[in-house]
Amino acid sequence: MGNAEQTWRVLVGVNGSRASRRALLWATHQAHVRGAELLIVHVRAVVADALGLDDRSEEFDSVLKTSAAAASDMEPDMAILTRNPRCDSVSDYLVNLSAEGALLVLGVDPTRPRNTHGALGPIEDRVAVHALCPVVTVAGTLSSIENAHARIVVGWTDNHTGHQALRAAATEAVINSSVLTVVTVPTPVDPAVAHLLRSRPDEPDLIDAVSKIERLYPGLQIDIAHLKGEATDLLVQQSASADLLVLGCHHSEQAWSIRTGPVAESVMRLAHCPVMLVGRLGDARHRLGGAASAAPPPP
Repeated sequence: MGNAEQTWRVLVGVNGSRASRRALLWATHQAHVRGAELLIVHVRAVVADALGLDDRSEEFDSVLKTSAAAASDMEPDMAILTRNPRCDSVSDYLVNLSAEGALLVLGVDPTRPRNTHGALGPIEDRVAVHALCPVVTVAGTLSSIENAHARIVVGWTDNHTGHQALRAAATEAVINSSVLTVVTVPTPVDPAVAHLLRSRPDEPDLIDAVSKIERLYPGLQIDIAHLKGEATDLLVQQSASADLLVLGCHHSEQAWSIRTGPVAESVMRLAHCPVMLVGRLGDARHRLGGAASAAPPPP
């Protein structure tokens, strides 16, 4: 287990954009719920990077001060820290920073085509693939950040990252006193070759996984929804009535990889609520906060 400073810190990257302001609001609320410190970071790139911002010191200082003031106005008693580092790569800095927190929150501009982000690709994709804690992307409009729906949705897949995502989603549901909805979407199979494939039902594995979560968090309300159709469309639809959508994400040791996975790549930009991407190492850093652990799970 990491030290207390690492465990109880929510991290958020800001750059002055509308998306990063939404991310800041969500991160501030989540730090409050956890009884955690909030660390606000505005990274100065030595050279122009995917953000497309010039290195203007006054502008960077202004964004950081404005962000800290907004968070303080929202939660006056919260411990708020700021950093304004100068480095070669924004994404590399954020990946390294992820070792210090329970969550790393980033804003995403859903209107910006991925091919306009430069040779390294979108910062949010690269950070999600390499981060050492769950990464939350905020793209959609936040109608409310305080239990608007009191529901957290997780997309279930029977693989390592799917199990990590389920565990992280359950933790978030307890912290936020929310209902957990587990969504399954079978992979479409071409009828012409279906008889050639040896398939096994996923239901026993899902029941076993949910049973483990119920033992870990007694009293947590868990619903299961079996849906059919295109996974991205269905998950985006589910996000319209959720506070948070949790998905497993590819994790890579290849330095230049930005392959989050086709569903995660699309959903993080289209969802109506924040999206938590949980990679291979995500669960090792995902902690249940002190204030939250003392509170009983939702009935």
